[in-house]
Amino acid sequence: MIKKPNFFIVGAARSGTTTIYEVLKKHPQVYMSTPIKEPAYFTKKYGSKEYSNFTNYMDLFKGAKEEKIIGEASTIYLYSEDAAKNIKEFNPDAKIFIQLREPISRAVSHYKRQVRLGVEKLGFEEALAQEDYRVNNDELPNLFYFSRGLYSKQLKRFFRYFKKEQIFITLYDDFQRDPKEVLFKLCDFLQIEKKYIPRKIPIINAGNMPRFLWINKLTKSNKAIKKIVKAIIPKNKKKLIMYNLKSKWNISSSNYEINIPEHVLLELKNKYKEDILDLKNFLNLDLSDWLTRY
Repeated sequence: MIKKPNFFIVGAARSGTTTIYEVLKKHPQVYMSTPIKEPAYFTKKYGSKEYSNFTNYMDLFKGAKEEKIIGEASTIYLYSEDAAKNIKEFNPDAKIFIQLREPISRAVSHYKRQVRLGVEKLGFEEALAQEDYRVNNDELPNLFYFSRGLYSKQLKRFFRYFKKEQIFITLYDDFQRDPKEVLFKLCDFLQIEKKYIPRKIPIINAGNMPRFLWINKLTKSNKAIKKIVKAIIPKNKKKLIMYNLKSKWNISSSNYEINIPEHVLLELKNKYKEDILDLKNFLNLDLSDWLTRY
């Protein structure tokens, strides 16, 4: 019998969740979804077609044996309106992990990743201007840069369905300063041993550009490539190989930088201010740096 997941990394996107997923995946007391990180099963609107089926979803955990923690990491859950409720119905005792990043830097990092994957064709300012249209027309949530940083309302959904002691919240700034300390605290939260956390923790999924952008564009949209992949690669390996091709093997060492005009930064600061203040009061956290960083 396949064990039911009892741990969910729900966000935020571009906030170090891939690194945490990979570290936990190597912990002998933890089994993280394999071969993919983000099945997005618990959100109907933004979920993966491949893993919308319960059997397919549970197959991601069929390798679990005696591990104490069985988990996955779908960052769309934080933004989704139905994920918190669905996870609660699936496993009311689930533990939830949320790592939050200052919303402007998160939006920029998110945008850079979509450019890197060959998905985003617009400039940053133009993409922000198109966001309301994209959201209202149910386009890919990976193109929602501003709205996915409005954390206050998103967090409150999880606190509505889960007890405070079931939710562990950290800040990406703390993770950047001392990833090991954050992971130690996560181990305490999950009641697993700290000794398996490595001394050095490499930050995975940083904002680098691909060596060859055409590879990402080709694997994203070319039907012929997909047919070849389907014909020669076993079904259970396809997702992993395509992910590695786009996100690991094809990444250069040079970071991709963008220049954001002052008026765009000012507009974003003003639009995020109310949400940050609400979040600060709700969590009783010092987020003053978020209000003054740009």
